[in-house]
Amino acid sequence: MIHWSCNRCGTSVPQDCALCIHCGFDPSVPPEQRGHYPPAECLRCQSPMQFGGTLQLHEGTRMWPVLMGNIGELLVDRRRFETFLCSGCGKVEFFMPPDP
Repeated sequence: MIHWSCNRCGTSVPQDCALCIHCGFDPSVPPEQRGHYPPAECLRCQSPMQFGGTLQLHEGTRMWPVLMGNIGELLVDRRRFETFLCSGCGKVEFFMPPDP
């Protein structure tokens, strides 16, 4: 039987499996969509973690954009986080991506 080696954890996976049987790594997902901090497994239940996308959160009041229009958006702080989702218990982890 032919196997492929997981890029994340190194496990030998049968070729007919699309995902790593140990950590859930999906080699078909482009690297830019995988995230920068891929945790292999959930800290709570040890199930595979999957990249859930990048989330941009808004900090502060919504008053500045209302009063000043688009110029007010310059005064609002936004934070980007990469999310990872547990396939077992549903836990979500947030990581700050490195500065570009």
